[in-house]
Amino acid sequence: MATVRTAGIPQGKLPSGVFRFQGGDLSVDWSKYAKPEETRNRAKVPEDNGIVDFIASPIRADGHKVEHTPEPDNRAHSSVSGDETAIRLILSK
Repeated sequence: MATVRTAGIPQGKLPSGVFRFQGGDLSVDWSKYAKPEETRNRAKVPEDNGIVDFIASPIRADGHKVEHTPEPDNRAHSSVSGDETAIRLILSK
């Protein structure tokens, strides 16, 4: 499900703790509206952040929400919400 392209972390072995929820949601960008570089460059410290590509259906199938929540300066913005621990485990696989 997740594609990992980073030095030092084997393919498919992303630690679940890398996904940070703020205010109860995981803030993500919908790839339909943003390129990976654009998403990463929105971070406060881009070089401390990475990009993970995932499919929303396994998260939704487990009873969680993935919603397009565009912001004035970011039409790609979306939110993932639900049980944080369960979502982190799904994404880490």
